[in-house]
Amino acid sequence: MRKAAAYEALARELERWRLLPKQDLAAKVGRPASVHSVNVNGEDIAVEVAAHWHNEEGGPIRVTGIANGPSHWRLERLEESIVVPFTSS
Repeated sequence: MRKAAAYEALARELERWRLLPKQDLAAKVGRPASVHSVNVNGEDIAVEVAAHWHNEEGGPIRVTGIANGPSHWRLERLEESIVVPFTSS
């Protein structure tokens, strides 16, 4: 897996989630991860994104993204997360 290109794809997906309307993002908290395949420089990688409460329910939301790429010898994986401010009011 070309890590720099995979990281760029992962960062784009985290940014897409960060820009969701707050109520839409909150609706994703605690649900199964969203997984889709992305072709990065001729390699298919799986991008998995999930949202959870960062501290306690009703506080900030932590969005975690994982990019898994194929390798002949081992599974290659990148993980990154962002914290999105959220208030229920």
